[in-house]
Amino acid sequence: MNSFYSILSVPIRPEAKELLSVGLLMRDEKQVFFHYSSHKLGVLKELLSKDAYGLVRLSIQSIKRSIFEDEEYINKIDKTLFPHQGIVANIVSESAVNYMSRYNKNLIAFSEPNFFRVKLTQELFNNLFKKLVDENEFISKSSNEEFDIVLRTRERLFPKIKSRVNTDFNITNKLFKTLVLPSIKVDFIGKNGEYVTGQTINFTKKENFLEFDVSKQFTLIDAIRSENGGSKCFILGKEPDKKEFPIQHQLWKNVFDHKALSFVDADEFEEVAQYVENKDVKPLFL
Repeated sequence: MNSFYSILSVPIRPEAKELLSVGLLMRDEKQVFFHYSSHKLGVLKELLSKDAYGLVRLSIQSIKRSIFEDEEYINKIDKTLFPHQGIVANIVSESAVNYMSRYNKNLIAFSEPNFFRVKLTQELFNNLFKKLVDENEFISKSSNEEFDIVLRTRERLFPKIKSRVNTDFNITNKLFKTLVLPSIKVDFIGKNGEYVTGQTINFTKKENFLEFDVSKQFTLIDAIRSENGGSKCFILGKEPDKKEFPIQHQLWKNVFDHKALSFVDADEFEEVAQYVENKDVKPLFL
């Protein structure tokens, strides 16, 4: 397979053929890289209608899932089936991208494949992403400056929901008698017929701590549903890098796929705020 990259764009003025680049796909015979800019999605939110933006966001997230789920599936197949091609994910083949560049221009659009001969690396992908999509997306941080996804999400989300929920709430068996653990602290909790809870999780922390954080949320869901039936449990966070954090990525995927939880990308925190408002959620205690 030839190495190539393709730019993912969204039409913002179709009559003028004006596009806003939001993502980048790059692959060779054995590797595939795909990333989209959260900042550019924020720009689109101001430019598009609510329904159009929702469709674009879901489409981009579906593309990302399709790319990496397909690659994971192919990796499980006996490599002897592909003795000359290596591991090839059909969803991001050259022919597939060519097809999408011609026929998928109403909602999102891939550019025609651009071929290259240099070795594909994460650094190359990052540099090209900065040049073609968003120069601020891959900002290097010193080893002493740890990005606190939990703190930042809380700072942005709490002001939008604090009148409708209890924040930094410690749940005990006084509220749910079947709760196994002595207490579970959540970022927020409210109720309107069903309980609505939310917790931000850093999916790059050490495996044992992450496993405990995730397990607590499932324990909480079981306790809520055993006594109340329905619930809406949000988990906010960022998808960890699959190669750098393989175990954490599997835990993230388990959360993402689980029907009892609603995973929301931390940069899409307003989705939670809109749900709380639309459902007229009220605090448990004033």
